Amino acid sequence: MVEDAAAHEEEDRKRREQVEARNKADQLAYGVEKALEEVKDKLPAEKVADVEGKVKSLRDAIEANDTAAMATQSEVLEAAMKEIAEAAYSSAAADATNGAPGGQAPGGSEEPGKGDDDVIDAEFEEGE
Repeated sequence: MVEDAAAHEEEDRKRREQVEARNKADQLAYGVEKALEEVKDKLPAEKVADVEGKVKSLRDAIEANDTAAMATQSEVLEAAMKEIAEAAYSSAAADATNGAPGGQAPGGSEEPGKGDDDVIDAEFEEGE
């Protein structure tokens, strides 16, 4: 039994690497699809179509069980997602500053401590 394990050790290692690469690629594709749905309306249509095409390429590599293609497509898709995240965050920040008076983020008061809160600062001691 130990001899069998030693004889198949290399096969097992390769198979494990293939499964891990496939799982990682599948998780990446799922995460990108989900993130893209959330920010689709804030991005240009050609950028969305480009990323969707890259996701499809990664899904095709997963179906073909091509580990090298999965790695390559994963790197390409990760780079595209970084660009999308930057674009989405910059447009969200621009929306936040443009929507509030004076270029201030919404919800911020002009002077700290001047809110309409009825907060009372007190100390509390529990008796035994």
